[in-house]
Amino acid sequence: MNLLSGWWRHFADAWRRARARSAEHDRTWSAARQADRHGLCEFQRIAQHQVDTLLGGRGVVLTWNATPADPPYMSLHGTSIAPALQVWLHDDTTSYTLGGRGDYFEHWDYNSPDALLQRFLRALDQALEQTR
Repeated sequence: MNLLSGWWRHFADAWRRARARSAEHDRTWSAARQADRHGLCEFQRIAQHQVDTLLGGRGVVLTWNATPADPPYMSLHGTSIAPALQVWLHDDTTSYTLGGRGDYFEHWDYNSPDALLQRFLRALDQALEQTR
């Protein structure tokens, strides 16, 4: 009986921790995903600025376009010819392709928008470094 009650206690603690992480995730992402009158959210604007800063340091400039996504959102799509780079910034996901290779990052895997963005920027920077 002692073993069983210990297991239940462990299960209840794990469930409480998971619920707390889920609530924190919902709070941080909800605030970052509020669309403005142009259909863009704070996460996209911050991500676009940081991508431009990273790429600018390498002499790469993206041409950005906003395209309709799930209402009320717009998606940002950045392109560069040299190198052959495409970046997509959605309300809660990011992705890139570079010379036929790429990666995709979505909010479910990160506790906060900043955590996703930092991981995305590291991956993009590493991919650019490998093309040199």
